[in-house]
Amino acid sequence: MNMLGISIRVDRLTRSIEDANTGERYETTLLQVLPEQAQTIKKSHWLFDWHWEIKQPERNIYKLVKVVEPSVVQGLVSLESRGDHVFLHLIENAKINRGSSKKYVGVAGNLFAHACKCSFELGFGGFVAFDSKTKLISHYIKTLEATHVGAQRLHLDEKVAKKLIIRYFGGYEAE
Repeated sequence: MNMLGISIRVDRLTRSIEDANTGERYETTLLQVLPEQAQTIKKSHWLFDWHWEIKQPERNIYKLVKVVEPSVVQGLVSLESRGDHVFLHLIENAKINRGSSKKYVGVAGNLFAHACKCSFELGFGGFVAFDSKTKLISHYIKTLEATHVGAQRLHLDEKVAKKLIIRYFGGYEAE
C-alpha cells in the first residue's frame, strides 16, 4: 500500500492534548499496538487502513491515549527504524479529533514528538523523515520547523526533535 504522503494538519503544539473548547489539559501516554491487538482499532473511526499498517512487520504502530481514559484512542502513528533515522509512514487523528468540531487539539504534535523520542532512544539523534502531501509541505515547515529535503520528503532534525520532546514529555532528556 503506497501512501502518497502524510496529510494530517498540526492544529497546535500544546503541552499534551487539550480540550478544544475549555483548554483543559490531559496527560497522555503512547502504547504500542501489536498485531494481535488490531481488532481494537475500529476501521470506521479512521480514514486509513490501520489493519494493513499493523500487519507490516518492519513497522511499529503506537496509539495515543489519555491516561485517565486508556480505552479511547486519540491518534495513531506508524514508525519504522531505517538504521540512521525513524521514518514516519502514517499519522492520523481519531475521528473525534478532526474538523471544526474536534474534541482535542495537540494530538498530531504529540505523535510527531513520540516519533522524535523513539529516534533518540534508537540512537538516531532525533532524526525523523516523512513524505508529505505537496500542499502541506509549507505547513510542516512552519508548524514543526521541518526541513524540506527534496520532492515530498521532509525531516525533523535534532534541534527540532528536542523542542518537541521537551514540549510533550517535559523532563525527558534526549541523549
